[in-house]
Amino acid sequence: GGGREPRAGPRIAAEEPEAVVALRAIAANLDRWPEGWAGAPAPGPWVVIEHDRRAELPERVGTLACTRAARYGTTVLSFYRRVR
Repeated sequence: GGGREPRAGPRIAAEEPEAVVALRAIAANLDRWPEGWAGAPAPGPWVVIEHDRRAELPERVGTLACTRAARYGTTVLSFYRRVR
């Protein structure tokens, strides 16, 4: 179709506790991101946090909820999406 390509957001690679700190900062500032990102149709952008498998990230932070976690060896990618 003639749809617009989504813009890539910031990538954060962090270990506990930085992963949780980064996730909270992203959730707190989600509405400040450029138009086309936070202004995207609901549910909005994906936030992907790369972290050590031993780090326990919260299921929900602000308006972000974890929808999936994929483990790759000792690394986990946690996928968050805005919920209303």
